[in-house]
Amino acid sequence: MLKKRFKNSLYFLLNEYVVFFVCLFVLWQAISFFRNPVDYKDQLVKINMMFDGIEYDKKQGLEYAMLNHCDSSIADCSCRILIHGIGDNFQNWSKVLKLIHDKKLPGRWVAINYPGTGESDPFAHNEDYQVKRFASQLNQKMKSICDGPYDIVANSMGTWISFWWAIQYPEDVRSLFQLNAVGIYSDYSWFANVMVNPNLQDLKKLHRLGYHNVVQYPDMIYENTIRNMIKRGNKRFILEQSKDLAVDKHLPSLTTKTFIGWGESDRVLPKDTYYQYLDNIPNSRGQLFKNCGHTPNSECPEQVVTALEDFYFGPLSQNVVTKASRTDNDLSVYVYSSIKEVSFNLYGLIKKYVYPYINEFTGS
Repeated sequence: MLKKRFKNSLYFLLNEYVVFFVCLFVLWQAISFFRNPVDYKDQLVKINMMFDGIEYDKKQGLEYAMLNHCDSSIADCSCRILIHGIGDNFQNWSKVLKLIHDKKLPGRWVAINYPGTGESDPFAHNEDYQVKRFASQLNQKMKSICDGPYDIVANSMGTWISFWWAIQYPEDVRSLFQLNAVGIYSDYSWFANVMVNPNLQDLKKLHRLGYHNVVQYPDMIYENTIRNMIKRGNKRFILEQSKDLAVDKHLPSLTTKTFIGWGESDRVLPKDTYYQYLDNIPNSRGQLFKNCGHTPNSECPEQVVTALEDFYFGPLSQNVVTKASRTDNDLSVYVYSSIKEVSFNLYGLIKKYVYPYINEFTGS
């Protein structure tokens, strides 16, 4: 009887300690969130990506997230590289990767962080941010991660890098899957200025122009984003580009199989360039995504993955329309989703690592 009472008291005490440390952890997480809400959200997304079988590594100074769907039973083990736009990171592909995981689409899916973004080392020389040299550097670095030829999936400024990758190394690039592409000559001066000299007013305007579901976040979200834009080397990238790096004259001779996807609600880029790509790239096909803006991979991933699946594994459907999945609307959504994710992950860790020791120690 005494032994049982002791066990119960000890079990209660250990549980009290667990609750205490959980409360401290939640408080620490809340402080972290309000200090750097965007960074905090990115870290939670990165943790959740791990639950979807995604592994992180760094080679040749390049941080990447890999979803490996290759084994002896799968014939298609192609390396498919996902490149985010300027100012973003590989978490921008998290929703796409989750759907790829759920659908078990074959291949090695590798989402990279730009040099200077996340844990990726910045280029030693500013001139390496020039888009042609940028593509050359990535082509070299990727050889240490997986074998080519590569299927490249990219968004926004990442597509400009991809075009030059295919132009310079056609033997290393099997296909291009381009979302709201940049590369054809147009007036991007306002957008470039936002990247070089970000401020609260222009960033809010960029947000309004870039999304179908237009939402205004609290200033703290935009301020954190501005700090990230400066830290990630956006200015260095923009200042190294020039008009002669436009890809217009190279497109008619581009033999790479190419898909051009376009979020119809994008008001950052001129929509007529979508048709220019299709008119000038011989082996190309395209699709307009409904209810979607400048970053279809984050705003309407279902449409993107359906098109991606058709492009790589079957006939391309031109009439796929899926409701945009973006639901974030204000700070309360950030707080709620963050608390939900922390609670879920914390519960999983406690259940897996803490309670077995408590049960073993108390004999219950």
